[in-house]
Amino acid sequence: MDELFDDLLRQYYACPKCGEMLPISPWKLDDFLKGKYVILRPDDPEIKRRGDFALFRGKVYKIEMISPLLTSLSNLLALRLVEDELAADILKADIE
Repeated sequence: MDELFDDLLRQYYACPKCGEMLPISPWKLDDFLKGKYVILRPDDPEIKRRGDFALFRGKVYKIEMISPLLTSLSNLLALRLVEDELAADILKADIE
C-alpha cells in the first residue's frame, strides 16, 4: 500500500525532468499548476533578484522559504507571484 501511495504522490509532486520530489505542500499545488508558485534553482539565468523579490520571465515574485521537512533539496528557490499589479510594477521597475 505504501508503494502505491508513493507512486500517486510522485505523479503530482515529482519533477517531470529529474524525477525528484518537489517541495510543494498540498495547499500550494493549485498555485504551482497555475504558475503563481514557482520552484527554481537559485542559479537560473532568467532570475533577477533584489532583496526578498525576484523577476522571472517578466513577472515579479516574492521569495519564500522552503521547509526542510518537505525536501532534502535545500538548493531550491520558491517564488510566490506578486498579484497586486501596482506593487508588481513598482518592484519590476526597481529590479530591472
